[in-house]
Amino acid sequence: PKLSVDEKSSSTASSFRSKKQFDLSPSEERRIARETKFEAINQERYKWLEDVKDASGKRPGEEGYDPRTLYIPKSAYSSFTQFEKQFWDIKRENFDVVLFFKKGKFYEMFEGDADVGHKHLHLKLTDRVKMRMCGIPEGQFSTYASRLVARGFKVGRVEQMETLNAM
Repeated sequence: PKLSVDEKSSSTASSFRSKKQFDLSPSEERRIARETKFEAINQERYKWLEDVKDASGKRPGEEGYDPRTLYIPKSAYSSFTQFEKQFWDIKRENFDVVLFFKKGKFYEMFEGDADVGHKHLHLKLTDRVKMRMCGIPEGQFSTYASRLVARGFKVGRVEQMETLNAM
């Protein structure tokens, strides 16, 4: 059957809209590829977090489980970057605290804390480093920390320190 002029334009517009929904710009394609690669790498890197244990090896729900601590397998720890080691050394003793790490003029949250920031503070997650992260300008710390405390979270702040050798 032949289409009328109105049906043709309607059909063409409809197929144009669907094509546009699936046509990605080169930068969108690169972003999606980067996100996919990041997820695949980190799914394996942090697989040990799928089975959370406290420092003594107890799981949530087990008698004596301490939610303040986190067990990190030596095999995982040995593959961490220097910054990841600094982060996890602090996080493993403060696992139940949402930690904000000072980096330059920002406070950044990583991994599970970044998920909290994304979900409860509507911050954008990014993958610029080997960890999921989101951040806030240093002048906004009190505002965002107060919001998390009001939602029942414990909040901690880790300040950046320089040694004389690093200056």
